[in-house]
Amino acid sequence: KSAFLSACAAAYDADRALIESGVAPEDARYLLPNAMETKIVVTMNIRELLHFFELRCCKRAQWEIRDVALRMLELAEPTAPYIFMDAGASCRRGPCREGKMTCGDPYPKAPKRD
Repeated sequence: KSAFLSACAAAYDADRALIESGVAPEDARYLLPNAMETKIVVTMNIRELLHFFELRCCKRAQWEIRDVALRMLELAEPTAPYIFMDAGASCRRGPCREGKMTCGDPYPKAPKRD
């Protein structure tokens, strides 16, 4: 564990040094190990956000992005409840879109609206 943390710290320090010397952050980050935390800022319209939720809230999505998507959905629902009331993985509104790759454990269906 300590060797990993030391390597991460050294890579982070090298990344910062490159950025301070004028290298673009998106280029300097190639030094960082894949396991290091990344902060991302994204911009989406409602349609794109709903599509993101459909893909990334799915139980077959990678666990880290699924966790982020579910947290984002928790924040979005109170701001526009009607828009986000049945947002999430495709299995909430109908059949799973994963076909033969389905997890076999769909989320509960979204409540029917009038």
